[in-house]
Amino acid sequence: MAVSCKSNVDQHGKPDLSPSASSFAFLLGQWNRVNTQDGETTYEHWTLNGDHWQGHAYTLKSQDTLFQEWTSIVESDIAWIYRVRISGDSIATDFQMTAITDSSFMCQNLHNEYPKNIFYSKRKDQLYAKISGGGPEIEYFFEKN
Repeated sequence: MAVSCKSNVDQHGKPDLSPSASSFAFLLGQWNRVNTQDGETTYEHWTLNGDHWQGHAYTLKSQDTLFQEWTSIVESDIAWIYRVRISGDSIATDFQMTAITDSSFMCQNLHNEYPKNIFYSKRKDQLYAKISGGGPEIEYFFEKN
């Protein structure tokens, strides 16, 4: 059996976060949250637009929209950024990615009131997300529509 270990640090000892935009392909598509409160339906939809990912999440109760956010994943000069803008906010909040694999990523913004951490991963046929830091830890389980 052959075992291969890939270094996750660059030549300066910093995390190697040099994946391409295709590293986030596991997000692609329309996802339906399966652990919502009774009477609510939450969707998250991800597309690739040029060289960055765009997401749109919203929660409905009957015909009413309870929550809505727009997200994107973009590459800056120094890191990948997960950007979130919640309905009603005029500016987005950036979270710098601290870990990236071909099926997950973790990002942080320690200056944000809540959440401070956002984690996404693909687990078999589900998309899993978790927010934490500065408030309650909330887990999201999605299945593809």
